[in-house]
Amino acid sequence: MAVRRVESFTKVTQRDCVNGNALNSHVICQQIDTKEKSDEGNLTPRKVIVNKKVEYKLLFQHQNQKQNTNNRIQENATISLQKSATTRSVVKPVDVHVTRPVDVYVATPVDVHVTKPVTVRDVYFSAVNCSKLLSGDRYEQKRAADFQKLNKKVQIPDSTYADIDCERFIKENDYVMSAVSEEEKDFPLAFSILIFKDIEQFERLLRAIYRPQNYYCVHVDSKSTKTVHRAAEKLSSCFQNVFIASRSYNVEWGTISIVQPELTCMHDLMKYKKWKYFINLTGQEFPLQTNWQIVRILKIFNGANNLEGTVARRNVDRVNALRPVPPVNITLTKGSVHITASRDFIHYILYDNNSLLFLDWVKDTYVPDETYFSSLNYSPQLDVPGSYLGIPETDTDKNLFITRFKNWGDGPFNWPCYGRRVRQVCIFGVKDLPLLSSRPELFANKFYLDFEPLTFDCMEERLHARVHSEVTSHQSYINTAFYSELDFVQHHL
Repeated sequence: MAVRRVESFTKVTQRDCVNGNALNSHVICQQIDTKEKSDEGNLTPRKVIVNKKVEYKLLFQHQNQKQNTNNRIQENATISLQKSATTRSVVKPVDVHVTRPVDVYVATPVDVHVTKPVTVRDVYFSAVNCSKLLSGDRYEQKRAADFQKLNKKVQIPDSTYADIDCERFIKENDYVMSAVSEEEKDFPLAFSILIFKDIEQFERLLRAIYRPQNYYCVHVDSKSTKTVHRAAEKLSSCFQNVFIASRSYNVEWGTISIVQPELTCMHDLMKYKKWKYFINLTGQEFPLQTNWQIVRILKIFNGANNLEGTVARRNVDRVNALRPVPPVNITLTKGSVHITASRDFIHYILYDNNSLLFLDWVKDTYVPDETYFSSLNYSPQLDVPGSYLGIPETDTDKNLFITRFKNWGDGPFNWPCYGRRVRQVCIFGVKDLPLLSSRPELFANKFYLDFEPLTFDCMEERLHARVHSEVTSHQSYINTAFYSELDFVQHHL
């Protein structure tokens, strides 16, 4: 498929694209399967849609009715239409290979309105085969690498989202506006999402995890631009269950300001009485499982929390020399700010006196976000709901950190990184897709839209293919035995 950029755009009709009048226009058309025929009868075009960024040279099939229908001649045609930059391009769903564990859950069907396949995504080019990239095809990896070198993805400006028409935006981007299953409907989740920039990436994350029965608290850094704030507020206003955090903080690494937005969102979310589990996210993450799969996994947790923890690798020099001993016999544990926690654990964090005393102590330490949540979860002597009863050491065997797949390059989080490392953390690239597609964790961290963006596109395609399968089959696939045998699931308060 040949691709070249254009400098200007000319609006044409769909008929123009079909009959070839758009061949010399600086415009763009893309195609998906339909059974439509042109008035002339000798072309079988595919439905024309728009991608405003680039011009594609696409192939139409020319039917020769005098010959066998299998004897077709392909001829090049460059075709196009104009469309809003905020509208997602609809592409022909790729054949995404997803290994399905043996356990199958057949749901009670619910009425889910899906106007188009859920494989709607914001691809900046449909020039690669995601199925092959997910399976590690070397030739396709080479094609993707060459393509990304020659074609820079143009991100949607943050300001675009500040002026969206909510009803149209939701419809055109195919948000899932009904629970896919009764099981999901009866098990709402609560999310916090911390963002600083890149509204497009935040919106695509929100679209991936959005369900009407869940609740979403969005914290925008106080030092973010006014445009980012306005865009996030506008996008959040489009949904009844998405809202901006009641207070905004200037988040700085190594300080208590990392923890404060999480606590604020926890407070804001507690007024919603139905959610069962809390998961905190940042704008540079993406789910490895569908919402239904996450619900099924969390039901197996049965009240257990999943937080990273280690005593052996703890940074002992981070404690304030003036206050070296923590209060109320808490086990100091190094972990992560990323948590998957039961509602009871969140209630304990916010309102228990021991937790509040520990918060006052930990705010004077260095990198408190790696101490606060983890230490509480690994202190069952304080009767912390869902806390772990075993040795506080995350490993790669039994006590896994299922909450997040994050490639640090050391300890139990040491995998090859085919993208690039920023402050030790792997920014995933195209060659990381096979590893990502095989992981059992709930979410992956981290992705940059301006670095090998086909990685994010294919992760999006993979997830949407799974959701589409759930919608049409009313079935969800997880490995029940694997999650049930995890040590923190079997040994928690």
